[in-house]
Amino acid sequence: LKEVKLVAFLMEVEAGYAQDNPYHNNAHAGDVMQRLATMLTAGVRPIYPTLLSDLEFFACILAAIVHDYAHPGKNNAFLINTTDPLAQTHNDKHVLENHS
Repeated sequence: LKEVKLVAFLMEVEAGYAQDNPYHNNAHAGDVMQRLATMLTAGVRPIYPTLLSDLEFFACILAAIVHDYAHPGKNNAFLINTTDPLAQTHNDKHVLENHS
């Protein structure tokens, strides 16, 4: 994995987190990533050292980073009840889960 490509990718991901979103923002993504990394390295790996390959570990960290990418800051019920275009795109079914 080339550092330049990784940095460019992470910058794009960060841009997808709205700064005016009080909770689902880049700080939240970083917090989730850090907590997961700590749980895996201090909790899981010492007990089950072969449970995750390095690639699987990286995939977990990446998933934590992008888990709320482009989150609009509203819940599914709100998006559906206000006939938000995002809800309509996903036929009012698991709107945020399908969007992510």
